[in-house]
Amino acid sequence: MWNLAYFPITGGISFDNTGSPYNVQRIITNSIFDPVKYIVYSPLFLPTIIALTIGAAFAVFPAIFMHMYCEL
Repeated sequence: MWNLAYFPITGGISFDNTGSPYNVQRIITNSIFDPVKYIVYSPLFLPTIIALTIGAAFAVFPAIFMHMYCEL
């Protein structure tokens, strides 16, 4: 689905569509994100562990607040 099979399971870097390390400087103009350059260059591809960590964070943080609310 997210082409996770083509990238390492663990790792601390993101990748472009060729499997090379993502070059953020190619999508920045005057220190601002440029969506046109992003489309021309490549979408961001993440290793599996980073994708799972981000997904878990979106699930865990609201759950903590909901748990605290229900305990009151």
